[in-house]
Parts: sequence; C-alpha cells; structure tokens
Amino acid sequence: MIRKTGNGIDLRDVLEELRNDATLCAKEALKYITHENLEKVSGYDGLKPAEVGRRMGIQFFVPGRGTGRSRFERMIQEYAVTMLRSWGERRKNSHRAN
Repeated sequence: MIRKTGNGIDLRDVLEELRNDATLCAKEALKYITHENLEKVSGYDGLKPAEVGRRMGIQFFVPGRGTGRSRFERMIQEYAVTMLRSWGERRKNSHRAN
C-alpha cells in the first residue's frame, strides 16, 4: 500500500494500531458498564448508541490522543451503550425464564 507521500505503509503496523485502538476502546467503555448506567440507558430507547452515550456523559479522558479524538470518543460511547443494552436484554430474558 502506498501513502500520498509515495512512501509505503507497513500493514502490520496498521493492524497493530487497529488492535491497540480496539483494546483501548473496550477498556474505556468498560468504565461505564455499571448498574447505574444500566438503569439510565433504558430511558433513551429509540436513540442511536453514540447519541445515548453523549447524553449519558460518556467521555474519553486519556491525554495524548490528537487526531480523531472525537471519532474515537463516539466509538467508546457506542460500544458502552451497545453493551449496556445487550446486558439489559439478557437480564430481562433471564427474569422471564425464571
């Protein structure tokens, strides 16, 4: 793969960066997977996960990330809310089964 500068891109480096971002996203989202947020998230049915995360105050606080910071924060918001909604559905289904 060639960059605009004419220099090649090492796809192993790109894959490593992608893995690091995915790990950091999951780690940051995990901070918001709480019982309190599980209760809050049900009040935002019908909204997209990233918007719910924004309204719930889910933020990315790790310093040193420049380019793409707001996009990365939306990824964290979306991931956290998706996990909370999934957890809530599993909880509902387990109560129905009992």
